[in-house]
Amino acid sequence: MKKNILILIILSIISYGTYSVSQGLAPKLGHLKNKDLVELSGLAVSREDNNLLWAINDSGNEPDLFALDASGRDLGKIRIENVENTDWEAIASGPCEFSKSCIFIADIGDNRAKRDELQIHIIVEPKVGVHSVAPSKTLKFHIPNAAHDAESLMVNPKDGTIYLIEKKLFKEKNLKQRIFKLIEDKNLSDSENAYLVEFAQISANFSPSEYIGSITDATFDDDGEYFYFRDYENVYKSKQQLQEGKVIDAIKLENVQLKQGESIAKIPNSESLIVASEGKNEAIFVLPINVFSVK
Repeated sequence: MKKNILILIILSIISYGTYSVSQGLAPKLGHLKNKDLVELSGLAVSREDNNLLWAINDSGNEPDLFALDASGRDLGKIRIENVENTDWEAIASGPCEFSKSCIFIADIGDNRAKRDELQIHIIVEPKVGVHSVAPSKTLKFHIPNAAHDAESLMVNPKDGTIYLIEKKLFKEKNLKQRIFKLIEDKNLSDSENAYLVEFAQISANFSPSEYIGSITDATFDDDGEYFYFRDYENVYKSKQQLQEGKVIDAIKLENVQLKQGESIAKIPNSESLIVASEGKNEAIFVLPINVFSVK
């Protein structure tokens, strides 16, 4: 199956004259075929098979993990036992203490900034075809100082460290967006076993006169140093490595404007990203990383 996604990426790049960045489009891999996957809020690429994608719906939906291939073909769904989908907003793949290949589901959405407790469910990556699976661990925490919406989850592919990015409001266009590091602490109260510390920030601007919008998802590169993120319509790359105390500037992926979307994932050991948007039968796009340019 790993060869399949490579062939799709090559064909997409070859067909770049049809789906060109300069035309405001990106090469398509396929379409979401599962009729239940209509509010896609997160997408992750398997660490065991680059042709296998995992996806989730956001709030108001069942606690299901959807499997699909790179063309969007439905490979079934898996019920996550003993949890609720309060507001699932992000998913990532990466190593954890239980396996080198785990799935992290972030129940962190808080549009009204009222939630007392956020959660990340950690699951050893299941096999396609199983009907249900239980989390190996659930981390419970809150955003410090005051409740705040967040929709972005990054898991370092080298060591499994978890990071969240807050989501600023539309009216807060001139504000930086904070990056938090998640730290597990088993000595906390029964309602919490982890806490967030502010680790870095993302600059409000990607050019002197243009603002980064509300960040809806993010993903690391293969080395866990630089990262990619998106707002509702655009995709960005960090100019600096993620380091504590840094304000990270961004490079915008030029001339690519997507439909409202909340998902981005890095294809391991490749030079490509995958993005998708909400909606029935929505397209899955591949974005070659080498089209990023510095203004």
